[in-house]
Amino acid sequence: MRPTEHVRNAALLLLGLGLLTLACLYAQAGIWPMAFATSTGSWICAEAASHLRHVARERRQLAADLERLARPQTDPQALADEIALSWADLEESCCPASWCSRGLEHDPDCRAPNHPKETRP
Repeated sequence: MRPTEHVRNAALLLLGLGLLTLACLYAQAGIWPMAFATSTGSWICAEAASHLRHVARERRQLAADLERLARPQTDPQALADEIALSWADLEESCCPASWCSRGLEHDPDCRAPNHPKETRP
């Protein structure tokens, strides 16, 4: 929701609560036509606030759909090729630590016998 819509929604809800309070006071006083009219106005305010939230939800959904359509579509075959190449690279690596650190670190039981040892100063 936009900030102005939040303000409008809050104003509608406050107006509805005020009208509902008046309807209760009119009902206690026994002025039934006014109690009915103000309770109807309160209901209309609640429906307007609900409609405002519904319109904002539809607007957000439409924006998300438009953004999704604007994104470039990936080719499923290219994605499958990329995954296959990544698995091949992972299979060729000597150990998981080497894969994660791009060859800088190795596990103690690494199968690459000539990996460079870390030198500490």
